[in-house]
Amino acid sequence: MIINRAGNILFHFASDSSVDSKNACDLMAGFYKAVQQFSECMDHGAISAFHMATKKVFIRDSSKLPLSYVLMVDQKSKLAAKPKKLEEFVTKIMTTFETRYDASRIQSWNGDIAAFCDFKDCLTGKNAIN
Repeated sequence: MIINRAGNILFHFASDSSVDSKNACDLMAGFYKAVQQFSECMDHGAISAFHMATKKVFIRDSSKLPLSYVLMVDQKSKLAAKPKKLEEFVTKIMTTFETRYDASRIQSWNGDIAAFCDFKDCLTGKNAIN
């Protein structure tokens, strides 16, 4: 999931259909922003990861744009067990997204989630980020 600083979702994708709903993503984005704001208000800095019963959530803020990249993976997955690989994967997603869509397009985004839906092509198929 890619969200802006206001907590609005620019793009979301899930290979697991149980979390690939707009409502679930909206809830996750709102939860993340609330926890992030709480942490920053308490002078604890930004949240970079947290665990739920069956999922690990990894968060990476862009250094160039007002975006956060949120990746949720199964606790038992190979990727969750390898923090360095998880970091590399999120970095590839961030770099690809920010290369594909320039800063002016992202910053002038009008809220239409369809504007970035073709980014799914970068996550699926033979040319997928891995």
